[in-house]
Amino acid sequence: MAIRKLEPLIRDILETDEKARDNDDYLFVQICKQYISHWKGLDLNTFFFYMENNAVPNYRSVTRCRSKLQELNEDLRGKMYGKRKEQGEKVKEELLQWKEVNKNQGDLF
Repeated sequence: MAIRKLEPLIRDILETDEKARDNDDYLFVQICKQYISHWKGLDLNTFFFYMENNAVPNYRSVTRCRSKLQELNEDLRGKMYGKRKEQGEKVKEELLQWKEVNKNQGDLF
């Protein structure tokens, strides 16, 4: 499913449900509820069938769209946004330091 199609729905959920701003699993469930009208009482096998046949959006598409929307719209960011960005910068710095220390031992991958 194209991210462009998901964007309005994800934006609406992020605007109205603060929990979805910091929890991709919760956001994904809210999206699935919009696509599956008989969500209550749905068995796991049927849900997996829907996923396999693209009846619900791809989890990674949902998280990528949420991430991009939050990057571009401060008002859609949750409490964890800054912490996630800070942690990402720390990891980048650690990888650069590791690369410098191990530059004569070949690449990691």
